Amino acid sequence: MNNYLVKKIVNLIAPIIQYSGISRIIKPIYGGRGHIIMLHRVTPLVNKTRVHNHQSLEITKDHLHSLIRYFNKHLYVTITLDELHNGLLNQNLPDKFVVYTFDDGYSDNYHIAYPIFKKYNIPFSIYITTCFPDRNVLLWWYALEDLLLSNDSLSHKDYPFLNPIKCKSQHQKEISFNRIRNELLKMNRPEIISFFEAFKINLNSYAEKMVLTWDEIIQLSKDPLVTIGAHTKNHLALAHLSEDECYNEIINSKKEIEDRIGLEVKHFSYPFGKSSQVGTREFNIANEIGFSTSTTTRLANVFSEHRDHQQALPRISVNSETSESILRANINGFFPMIRNKFKKVVTE
Repeated sequence: MNNYLVKKIVNLIAPIIQYSGISRIIKPIYGGRGHIIMLHRVTPLVNKTRVHNHQSLEITKDHLHSLIRYFNKHLYVTITLDELHNGLLNQNLPDKFVVYTFDDGYSDNYHIAYPIFKKYNIPFSIYITTCFPDRNVLLWWYALEDLLLSNDSLSHKDYPFLNPIKCKSQHQKEISFNRIRNELLKMNRPEIISFFEAFKINLNSYAEKMVLTWDEIIQLSKDPLVTIGAHTKNHLALAHLSEDECYNEIINSKKEIEDRIGLEVKHFSYPFGKSSQVGTREFNIANEIGFSTSTTTRLANVFSEHRDHQQALPRISVNSETSESILRANINGFFPMIRNKFKKVVTE
């Protein structure tokens, strides 16, 4: 079953779970000590057709306000990644805590999200993929969305996996996005560029309007509320790289950010951080490089047992379809319990 259909089902059953009281029953077991929230973009509300994947990367300003107010209302302590690391080591974390993190380095993190966090005077982190501010990023996921939205079918003699692909209905576009995405994740940079050039799409134009500049990152780094972390150089799926390529992707992003902001970068996030995309090899590399913490995209809450697994920390994704019912079911541990087959701490 594809992610699109899974999320539709989750939307339907989350209110039932909330009102049944099931998630409150399992919270003492699977709710953990606290939660690392994974965000990507905060955008204005735009009423236009989208491919679902990008709704999975975005929330609105109002949604971010509601998220912060929810945790404040329920007396969570907002902590930094440094405080999370030290709290796990010393086993003195607050009774209920939340950590806010952003991946990649989109410009709206500075122009929209940052003022909101300043208003509430609470900390947050941004993991920077250095090809974003270097303007070398290939934002192919947005280009792929535009390609699917502007076509009813796709085919090309050089890409047999298209074969052709039908993308007339919204449902077909969702399925096609995931199918093509899986193929693109196997490609190197020149291959990705060639794929989109075959459809007369210039990937460079996306970076100019969507990503942070180094000047903005430097300004953010000067604020004690903001932690700047690393997120590789090119946002590649690390499991598909050789060990040397993986090491260089990580260490070179760390070094470049440190050179730019004049501060040590102690925290890291894996691109495409599911269990099939990152594992023991990558955890060991991050540990060897010396990061205090590294976060995945695996759905789970943070437990005291993560003290010994700080290179494999889970997060709770929040996106445009994360209702309060879904949020509650996640932080209470219901959906993580199902996803992880009743394991609390997933480290494979």
